Amino acid sequence: MTESRNDHFNKTVSRRAMLAAIGMTGAALAAGCGPKASAEMLSERLGSTAAACSCFCVTDYGAAGDGVTDDTAAIQAAINAAQTAGGGVVCFPLTAAKYICNGVTISGSNVFIDLGGSTVEKKTGNGYAFSFSGSLTQKNVGIMNGVLIGDNSAIANGGISVAPNKLTDAVDGFICSDITCERFAQYGINAGSVSNAIFRHISIKQHGSIAQGATIGIGFVIYPKNPQKHIFIDDLYSHINVSSTLTSAAIKFETAANVMATNIHAVNGTEACCVVNATDHSMYANMLLESEYSNSGYLGLVVTSNDYIVNPQVTNATFQVNHVKARGKFSNPLVLAANGVTRCVFDHFDLSETSAGRAVITTNGIVTHCTFTNFISDIRFDLLQGATCSDCEFDHISLNSGAFIVRGDNNTASNIISRGAGTIKFVGNDNIVRDSISVNCTTNAYHLNGNRNYIVDCVSVNAVGKNLFIEAGSGNRFHQLLQAGGGGIQDSGTGTIGHRIGSTGGRPALSANDAGYAYLDTTLHANGKPIWWNGALWVDAAGVSV
Repeated sequence: MTESRNDHFNKTVSRRAMLAAIGMTGAALAAGCGPKASAEMLSERLGSTAAACSCFCVTDYGAAGDGVTDDTAAIQAAINAAQTAGGGVVCFPLTAAKYICNGVTISGSNVFIDLGGSTVEKKTGNGYAFSFSGSLTQKNVGIMNGVLIGDNSAIANGGISVAPNKLTDAVDGFICSDITCERFAQYGINAGSVSNAIFRHISIKQHGSIAQGATIGIGFVIYPKNPQKHIFIDDLYSHINVSSTLTSAAIKFETAANVMATNIHAVNGTEACCVVNATDHSMYANMLLESEYSNSGYLGLVVTSNDYIVNPQVTNATFQVNHVKARGKFSNPLVLAANGVTRCVFDHFDLSETSAGRAVITTNGIVTHCTFTNFISDIRFDLLQGATCSDCEFDHISLNSGAFIVRGDNNTASNIISRGAGTIKFVGNDNIVRDSISVNCTTNAYHLNGNRNYIVDCVSVNAVGKNLFIEAGSGNRFHQLLQAGGGGIQDSGTGTIGHRIGSTGGRPALSANDAGYAYLDTTLHANGKPIWWNGALWVDAAGVSV
């Protein structure tokens, strides 16, 4: 049996391999993220020194955790003590109230923040509740097990920042697990330039500023420095409030390489629900993209490029978006706007709950050697607007009321089902359509514009227009095109070769100029009896009128 691309990915970038690559942070995740487990992990990594396995309790440094006292200085003092000791776990005893933390910085390595299930609130000021500074030597840090609450009536605040300067900072070895961020204004989690990182069980709720003058809001983001590597994301939920003045996205993956992201739920965004920017050798699986608003300008998944690397492209990535639904509507559920999209797989897109726009739209660049498979949509599937699509495969695309349109060369489409308004159309050369069906098309069932295109083993049922319309080009071919009703075939090209097949009732209306037209009549024989138009009548091989 041939190994699928996803099977290969899972073998080569498995969770075990990811954890092994991450090293200490992987050990923490595997062992559990409490203070004891974290201390044991530090001891194993750094040696059995007292400092390596120490826990630094914030209440020992003066934190009250009563929801009233400002605990910022006490929490920073505990962090500083851990850093001076060469590493440790800064732990927060569980409290019925909240810790108040208006912004602390972790600049050393081997320091983990364990909130112990507590709630930490940032009440005042810009900046982040917890900032990992991201000096080039910072390694093996993290935060886990708690709830962070912000103030979205302010403008520039956030929950967690990691290596915030995407051009100069870096953190190697980072873990963020079992964290909820609520009501922050600008960023929920802003991971700048991170590598060998795990984000697991993350929930970002009611994010985005409600203050006047706010311009940006992103729930979860990974920004670039150099292409990141070995990033594992599992169970990520991000919900963002939408404002007409806010450029927002629930989730953004920027310039990431070797990313495995699974169980992703993104809600809302004026830029898009989820933006994937110049990725390489990555997999994004089991995604749910959702819009609560009816603005037709909102987008689902945008695969695009940025200005941080030269000639950015999206290559060797797999996208599995299990469901895209809009309580209002998306303008376009999937947008390919990168300078180049190459050798990517777009699989299992259920777009049946979207009601406007196009299922797929490309706005610039080149799409090559990609696979689009298992799409269900109530809207049109359209690769257009100046982009070229070549050497791509389209398989099992089911459209309930939209057209299937591809512009480019050397593409193969199979098992396309188009119902209602949509035509199945290729504009370009050397494309193949096979094993497909068009039902009740309100225009032309199949439409070719180009050279040497081939339609084989396809069906047209009750087309209002033509069963096959060849608009222009030469050397086009069709074989076993079963026609039930419809307006026959209109060939405005040259040198077309084909076998027209259908019922007696599906014979096209021809004139004297069409003498020699061949037709396989399935009413006269199950496999299609060969007959010809002699300029006035249909006749069989013996010249008898039929």
